[in-house]
Amino acid sequence: MWGYLIYLLYYVILVVPNITSYLPEGSTRYVVNVTDAITFQCAATGVPPPDIQWYRGNVMLNSSSDSRVTIRSSIINEPERALATVTRELILTQTSTSDAGSDYSCRATNAAMGGEDSEGFELFVQGKV
Repeated sequence: MWGYLIYLLYYVILVVPNITSYLPEGSTRYVVNVTDAITFQCAATGVPPPDIQWYRGNVMLNSSSDSRVTIRSSIINEPERALATVTRELILTQTSTSDAGSDYSCRATNAAMGGEDSEGFELFVQGKV
């Protein structure tokens, strides 16, 4: 009687998040008029797919904390590169002068060792209500 020994070997490859793009492009400083809306966009790659969160200072921004805040997400799997690209938008409607500041950031994290990347943004709000 012949016996068979089967080895199953697989690798788990982790890739730390990398913020690959952000919008509006070309700058991390943005100017809007009071009551205008602005959309910030942050895209990051990684394995496993990164989780992107928006912050103002150390406070996470979300729709339940402020009715003027909308968060939208999308993910694109890139099998040929074995990566996923996650995009997350922060939409601020009805901006006011209290929204101005340099403490906005998107932070991408995942389970890879040291898996974090971030990008900061500064918002200037012009005019009076």
